[in-house]
Amino acid sequence: MTREEHNAYSREWVRKNPDKRREIARRWRLKHGDRVHAQRRAYRAANREKMRLAKERWIRENPDRVAVTQALAKARRKRLALASDLRVRYDFTLKDYESLLTAQGHRCAICGRVSGNDHGDRLFIDHDHDAGAVRGLLCNRCNSALGYFGDSPKRLRRAAAYLENWRGKTCPDALRGFQPILECLSETGSALRRPQSVEPVEPLKRTG
Repeated sequence: MTREEHNAYSREWVRKNPDKRREIARRWRLKHGDRVHAQRRAYRAANREKMRLAKERWIRENPDRVAVTQALAKARRKRLALASDLRVRYDFTLKDYESLLTAQGHRCAICGRVSGNDHGDRLFIDHDHDAGAVRGLLCNRCNSALGYFGDSPKRLRRAAAYLENWRGKTCPDALRGFQPILECLSETGSALRRPQSVEPVEPLKRTG
């Protein structure tokens, strides 16, 4: 068998037996790993400048591949940081986070926003501050709003009733433009009274 025939046979065997080839390579690395690492360290020590120039040339000639590699590395760092944050702060795994994200359709559980904030960051963990249990994933605005309302359903219902009650109830004022709760009629015709604490503002007079 000639060298060309032997090489062709080897390539065909590798193509048909990828699992066996990987196992053979794994066993070989375990047996000769120290020798291989020593050879690589010696080569790098003797060819540092050559390797540096070759790397710079490759980066200049392959900007698209460099961009993809950098994006993948950035995504991996963010993923590792998220996993660490979830584990330390909430005793929550990354798998749990991704399962909850899928269950919510990759959207905020309240407003339906697909990202955590205007920068496109991930949705944030919302948890019960008393029990410590994770309730869901929210965008930054909804998560902050619950915190400002002290996680109180009663306050949130009163805020919603307030907004519904005064929606559209504004009227023109000669001095201030459109102001809420002035002495005029609402859209439904009911009288709106000016609060007693609000005094009319006199226009400034020019002097000189």
